[in-house]
Amino acid sequence: MTTNARKKKNLITHLLDYDIGNLVHTYEGLCDVTSCYFTTLFIGQNIDMEATISHAEKKIGDDDNCSLLALFLIEEFKFFISHMRNDKSLDPNGLNPTFYKKF
Repeated sequence: MTTNARKKKNLITHLLDYDIGNLVHTYEGLCDVTSCYFTTLFIGQNIDMEATISHAEKKIGDDDNCSLLALFLIEEFKFFISHMRNDKSLDPNGLNPTFYKKF
């Protein structure tokens, strides 16, 4: 599929405005409908978080939770970095273990 064909296929030409029940075709109308949709989607609602959380299944054990909440120790970091191969995958910053070993 060519780029132009893909662009035509993915082009949104109209949206249904549920507030007025009509199809919107103009650029401004499409922007308004989209903005309204996402605004109402992400507006906070009065949700009882305690009731919601009480239904969540516990996935992490107490021992694992203690390990996750422990303080970050530079000695542990240095130990694990020193045992990694230099060409391992990049971290989210784009740096591999070689960078951390030298600095």
